[in-house]
Amino acid sequence: MIRLLIFGPTGSMGKLISKLALEDSEIEVIAACDISEITVPLEQIVGTKDPHGIVINHAKNLEELIKKTNPTIAVDFTTPEATEKNSITCIENNVKIVIGTTGLSDIFLQGILLLVEKKGVPILIIKDQIEMKNQASNRESLGRKVIRGIKLVSKTKESKIYSMSDIS
Repeated sequence: MIRLLIFGPTGSMGKLISKLALEDSEIEVIAACDISEITVPLEQIVGTKDPHGIVINHAKNLEELIKKTNPTIAVDFTTPEATEKNSITCIENNVKIVIGTTGLSDIFLQGILLLVEKKGVPILIIKDQIEMKNQASNRESLGRKVIRGIKLVSKTKESKIYSMSDIS
């Protein structure tokens, strides 16, 4: 079972990814982090039954949350600043990550490549999704592809940065 930590479940893509993950039999959503809606049940935000009763945790408690919940992988659709902090914390704690946040700096992307190589933690960075997010049908398609990406990266042991072209 894939143990998933979700960053940004209150945003439009975060809600969609949360809903799709909760409905997927191969994924167990074990935690959700944001800077708003703290302690609100995830199922209340996404409108889908959550068998574990996950509540939104504050992102400032990320390292503690990772130690407590032991996720296999995380998915992040937040802001560039939050993603940069979240992804570094995840990788340093050997948690794989799928990054869907746009607007990441080149300096961050270069640094994350070095960290991935050093720690041996595979990640997926979704760079080509800006146009897809703008229409509801394309957003749903992107969401399903992100779920496939979560499954791919969670099962791999190869230390590398994947892209959307790696996902069937």
